[in-house]
Amino acid sequence: MPVPPRRVRAASTHANVRKHPVRVATPAPGGKTEERRMRRLLAPAVFVLVLATPPVSAGVSPEDFARNPDVLRTRISPTGEYLATLRVVDDKRVVAVLTFPDMQLKGVMSFPGRNQVLSFRWVNDERLVGSVTRDFGRFEFLSPSGELFGMNADGGRGKHLFGYRAGADTPSATRGAVQQYASATVIDPLWDDPDHVLIQVRDWTFGKSSPVEAVRMNVYSGRLSRRIRAPVPDAQLVTDNDGNVRFAFSNDDQFNTVIHERNPETREWRVFSKVPFGDAGLDPLAIAPDGRIWVNTARDDGPLGLYLMDPKTQELTEVYRHEFVDATPVVEDDDGNVWGVRVVPGLPDIVVLDPDNPAAALREQLRDAFPERFVQVLNGTKDGTLQLIGVTGDDSTPEVYVFDREQRNLARLFDSLPWIDDARLSEMRPIVFRARDGVTVHGYLSLPRGAGDAPAPLVLMPHGGPHGIRDYWGYDPYVQVLTTHGYAVLQVNYRGSGGYGPHFQKLGYLEWAGAMQDDLTDAVHWAIERGVTTAGRVCIHGWSYGGYAAAMSVVREPDLYACSVPAAGVYDHNIQYSDADFARYTRWGDNYLDQVIGPTPEERRLASPIAHIARLKTPLFLVHGEEDARVPVAHAHAFLEALEKAGIEAAYMEKENEGHGFFKEENRVDFFKALLAFLDRHIGPGAEVAEAAPRSPKVSERRPRVQVERATGRS
Repeated sequence: MPVPPRRVRAASTHANVRKHPVRVATPAPGGKTEERRMRRLLAPAVFVLVLATPPVSAGVSPEDFARNPDVLRTRISPTGEYLATLRVVDDKRVVAVLTFPDMQLKGVMSFPGRNQVLSFRWVNDERLVGSVTRDFGRFEFLSPSGELFGMNADGGRGKHLFGYRAGADTPSATRGAVQQYASATVIDPLWDDPDHVLIQVRDWTFGKSSPVEAVRMNVYSGRLSRRIRAPVPDAQLVTDNDGNVRFAFSNDDQFNTVIHERNPETREWRVFSKVPFGDAGLDPLAIAPDGRIWVNTARDDGPLGLYLMDPKTQELTEVYRHEFVDATPVVEDDDGNVWGVRVVPGLPDIVVLDPDNPAAALREQLRDAFPERFVQVLNGTKDGTLQLIGVTGDDSTPEVYVFDREQRNLARLFDSLPWIDDARLSEMRPIVFRARDGVTVHGYLSLPRGAGDAPAPLVLMPHGGPHGIRDYWGYDPYVQVLTTHGYAVLQVNYRGSGGYGPHFQKLGYLEWAGAMQDDLTDAVHWAIERGVTTAGRVCIHGWSYGGYAAAMSVVREPDLYACSVPAAGVYDHNIQYSDADFARYTRWGDNYLDQVIGPTPEERRLASPIAHIARLKTPLFLVHGEEDARVPVAHAHAFLEALEKAGIEAAYMEKENEGHGFFKEENRVDFFKALLAFLDRHIGPGAEVAEAAPRSPKVSERRPRVQVERATGRS
């Protein structure tokens, strides 16, 4: 389903590192009652997490993969005196502040009742600002409240800084903060001003056209000043390296991507770029020291490349362009100097643009520390001495290290999933094949560890989105829960996916039920022909658009799949057009669907799996959340009713109070267990193998895009 275009002002330093021996060491807003309770819960947990290596289990149970990570986010303070970690304790998201390096619990940010910490950041040497989210009781998911809360590292001076409860914890005479029915996010920490941050404020009172402002906020009192109004409603504001508001990103009523630029001297806005959805515009990323603007754009139907643009003449100088994947985001040092750009052709990598930059030198120092893993600098101290390093891999769970530049020592702090045995996890191998019409398609294949060359039952897992989204290399519990139980998993970045340039993405428009499904079909035949799996032992499963594809593929290719598990899927586009959250609550939702599905009810009907139930003969297991706003549960109910009328049985799991995906651990456990049981029954070791499906025709004998009916005027 659609998401707002992701905009990147500045990325943290990253490093892709491989092999080298290193020295590794394994070392409250709710009032005093709430703080004491959280301290009792946190203190022993923090001690065990940091100073001990907990024993791993077999690492293959659904419960293991369904559990939330021990550590969700970690950041070191500007002086290096403290570490702040976001964790789930007693079913609540809280921030624990530890002294560093002795790792003693210093302060706790925890909210009373149904309020929890969504995220946090350091805003000066001693103070954190956290955003608030709420568990509304009925729903098994968290909803951001738009509020901001401030706290010192020692737990003192806690205060509601922004939101509809701002200042409620302070006498009115000294309140400073003013209650507002609006949402706020921190967009710039303003490091040169330790008392203030720059926040973006979105008013709640104007429905689909919410005014947006950038406002300076005092991090101790919540007092607001120096407002800058965005040029259009519902914009995302972005600052330059000096804390000046420079750009506003938005989508207009026609779903055009519009970027405005603000002149810091005249304070006037101008249209910087305006392009139809999916076209290559000029996407500003950062400001160079000479005043030129780092931008992403694409040329000649290729991927997004990295360019320097003269803001006066708009002349572009190409700096780097990959052969087939987007070059974004840029990688900057602490002073905002761009030294590299990230690309993910298969495994992620950093292309160094300035090898003399000290941050690039750090990358080289870490380069050989971790074989076949990816390293990301999370943040560091302001003097650059200490750097928090995030280490991720495909067959290993995420870890956090601290790197001391002076001592040249790399010490592990946390394993986010210490109960998972990495030795049992599977590799994610990049693959590439040509679709029937010659389009090159990339993806990933994960095989059961120890399977050797023997064919394995295969689960095709198309990603959600679909546009602007792609699958990436890395640890994925939804993949590993299958591979550790003997199933191969194939993930395909079919046409329409993001990450391969605007042209590749637009190849999927009006092709949800056509060429995008052909890519999935061709991927399965690729796997069969190479002995990855055998015909008759393939199932398709996905969430969101992946759920749609799991349903549409089996009506287009009823003999190819032995089973299908659509989750949170779109089954009737006319329901989506009227009831989806983005169609109801944004100015651009209807136009998005017109562009990618078709503007008429008949086109939407023909692109809907529910219209083709007569072709179904594949066993189905449908999954949905009762309170799904993105793809309402009415899709599943309508599909099940149509199946019943056609005399077709289907298994169904609906979880009360869940949204677009399952938030509650026990619901994920139930789903994983039911999924494995369904797969075992249809493609597992004891399953009866169906007759081999015929190979899809070549381009010269290609069937129509939709094999049943077709709307007039569409090919």
